[in-house]
Amino acid sequence: MSIQPNREVNGLIGNLKNGLHLLAFRQISVDRYYVSIDQSVLLVFVFATITFVGSYILSLPKPEISIYGLANIATQTFLLFLASYVLSKISKTEKLILPLFIAYLSLWSWFYIGWLVFGKSNNFSYWEFFGDKKYQYLLYNIWIAAVFVTTASRIIGNDKVYVLKILTTYLVFVAIPLQYLTFGAFWHLAYNYEDEYAKYKSINEEDTYYRQFELIEAARESILPERSGISDIYFVGFGSYASQDVFMKEVLYARDVFDDRYDTKDRSVALINNKKTLKETPLATKNNLDLLISHIGSLINPEEDFLFLYLTSHGSKKHQLSVELMPLSLNKVGPQELKRSLDSSGIRYRVLLISSCYSGGFIEPLKDDYTVIVTASASDKKSFGCGSKSDFTYFGKALFEEQLRHNYNFIDAFEKTIQSIQRREQAEKLEPSDPQLFIGTMIRAKLEELSREIAEFNQEKALSSGSPVNNT
Repeated sequence: MSIQPNREVNGLIGNLKNGLHLLAFRQISVDRYYVSIDQSVLLVFVFATITFVGSYILSLPKPEISIYGLANIATQTFLLFLASYVLSKISKTEKLILPLFIAYLSLWSWFYIGWLVFGKSNNFSYWEFFGDKKYQYLLYNIWIAAVFVTTASRIIGNDKVYVLKILTTYLVFVAIPLQYLTFGAFWHLAYNYEDEYAKYKSINEEDTYYRQFELIEAARESILPERSGISDIYFVGFGSYASQDVFMKEVLYARDVFDDRYDTKDRSVALINNKKTLKETPLATKNNLDLLISHIGSLINPEEDFLFLYLTSHGSKKHQLSVELMPLSLNKVGPQELKRSLDSSGIRYRVLLISSCYSGGFIEPLKDDYTVIVTASASDKKSFGCGSKSDFTYFGKALFEEQLRHNYNFIDAFEKTIQSIQRREQAEKLEPSDPQLFIGTMIRAKLEELSREIAEFNQEKALSSGSPVNNT
């Protein structure tokens, strides 16, 4: 069969115009389409060209080509053909396979262009449901589904039963698979792993592991026992993601705040994953945290003393904190493991401060009458501020620099921390992280009493040094 170039090009232009009209739900009859095998090939080629160029633009200034772009095109083309085949079987008219396939291909390039412009993503699966564009993401998908259903219903019939079957076909054979079967784009931003991890090349794994025995033992020996008749605070900071200094900075700053204002000097410990602190500070690992919590539990009076535990890292939707230091292989920390460690330690009064995405998922497993839990986000929300150049996460800045540095009243400080984060996110037009606060019934009065004791301690310290007294 001979190909007529002018006819095929005119047919291609006509089909793409039809697709553009369908985006606005305009009535397009089957006979308006130019249907042929050649057209399906040309439309796939147009789609591939747009994805090639679009992914290149998004990958500037350092584009790097990938063979996965071909797999991506093949997958999406197959899914559209499969949906067309299923719909032709549903309508019991196999001759509609090619018209349906052509109609969907005429739409797909336009859908992708919209995705590139508004989502700034190479693939249809790259917007997240819990991201700051979740509403745009859902609306865009609803629109695609509506166009898909409208297009097919006008070709095979507008019967309500057909409409339901078309929607089901789209969800089962196109929408859901696209969330899991897009393999990548033709181009992506070049990433130099050597540059990212060059600073960790000098880390000797064996020496680092065995040094932990010495560092943990030194940390344990440095912690003073509790003082009778005084509500002592023990502070543990846990910054477990080495590739960004912000977590190290927060833990060190938080420890300084507690040592200076809350009388935790020689009762505070930092666990940090960062090359800069490898030789003098124990690693932020699950095992090291367990050992320290257990040791503190052996030193305190559970009737009057407190543990303040600050955890800062990246978090996952599975509610686990990232524990990372290349090239070591370290275990993540989740709420169940933390609960076992705390329960076995004998520590009764616990204040858990958790700065990570999805950290609200720690509340339910860890809450009890003797525990306070403050988290940077809800269980299904991201938190902000963990960039490579940041000195604080949003949570860390609000809690330690804005509140605990100046406010002795813990409960008031926690509540104002949440308000500060909410104001900042609103001002920056970010998706709310929805930080959470849980206060157990038995610890509230004890924490208020501790706040008064800390205020008195700082008043006495200020008077003895001749400094102005801060009664906040």
